Amino acid sequence: MGGRSHGRIEPEIIAETAIVIALEELHRDSGEQAVLTLLDRMREQALNGAFDPDIRRH
Repeated sequence: MGGRSHGRIEPEIIAETAIVIALEELHRDSGEQAVLTLLDRMREQALNGAFDPDIRRH
């Protein structure tokens, strides 16, 4: 994991950067508890396959 793969930025780096910026803004607007609540909710979603592109939803 070097950040770049064949001349492009790795999706993991882009995702982490976007999440960090969003969490900073959420913390600034709504405080630490809002950040922790969102992270808990997203963790549960991840564990339940919400971000798995192979799972179809409607």
